[in-house]
Amino acid sequence: MAPESLTNTIEFYYHFFTGMYHFRTRDLVIALTYYREAEKYLDLLDKNANTDKAEFYFKMSEVYYYMKETHFSMNYAQRAYSIFKEQKDAQGNLTYGKEMVQCQFVIFGNWLDKMCYEDALETAVKALNDAIKIGEQHLIGSAHFNVGLCYNNLEELDNAEKHFQIAYEIHKDRKHIYESKAIFNLAYVKAKKNDLKAALELYQEGQKVAARHNNQEVTEKLKLVKGLYLSFDLQTLREVFKFFEEKNLYGDMEEYAVAVADFLTNKEDRHDAVDFYQMAIEARKQIQRGKHLNEKM
Repeated sequence: MAPESLTNTIEFYYHFFTGMYHFRTRDLVIALTYYREAEKYLDLLDKNANTDKAEFYFKMSEVYYYMKETHFSMNYAQRAYSIFKEQKDAQGNLTYGKEMVQCQFVIFGNWLDKMCYEDALETAVKALNDAIKIGEQHLIGSAHFNVGLCYNNLEELDNAEKHFQIAYEIHKDRKHIYESKAIFNLAYVKAKKNDLKAALELYQEGQKVAARHNNQEVTEKLKLVKGLYLSFDLQTLREVFKFFEEKNLYGDMEEYAVAVADFLTNKEDRHDAVDFYQMAIEARKQIQRGKHLNEKM
């Protein structure tokens, strides 16, 4: 390798790995600064470094996703996906199937953020089918979870329940932390379907699961099920939204504030509904100002 080529390679990896470090510590703006420096050397890498380029594109798609820069995130994820898709072994089998699914997860997340639920569902189903082909249980569980999110947003609650149930069972078997996320969403959908007996059982089990994983976020979210459907306690609900605000979970704050406000509107409790609509508006403002950047990753 020529000295100049070696220098370019070192510069690329220095900035790339430093950016990855700051991404893990949730310093997203600093991470992006280093990634952009690394990108200057991307075209100077060895012609055989396609997978390194794909990995870089994927990392760029991640940081832009968390910064809610949807178009940039999707563009980089699609570029990474295209490269990974071309990588095959001597028998013609895909060698980066897992990475392809992860790219689809990012694309799915961006469609969801844009509230393009049909496009999100199409991407999530494709990712699920690809995950099944790979046989990676964690990816299969996560893909079912994503499909469930789509159906929940489309108010196709039976389909949402089915996929959340599968996701829960897979993550439960593996004792993975996503088990707690799955059981909350399953309890939430059951409650929305007015299957309150099942929702109560899942709520109680969910508390144990969240405690086992030390997942305070899910512990608080389960209070939404209790406060909205099981006991109807506005004070409990307000405590949940106070937690969202303290933890800068403005995406959750916006989504669930609208859900609570709609629920109250249907009960003709318009006075309290206004408060929660106002919370949703404030959360949207904070997201637009970049205040969500400290969200848990």
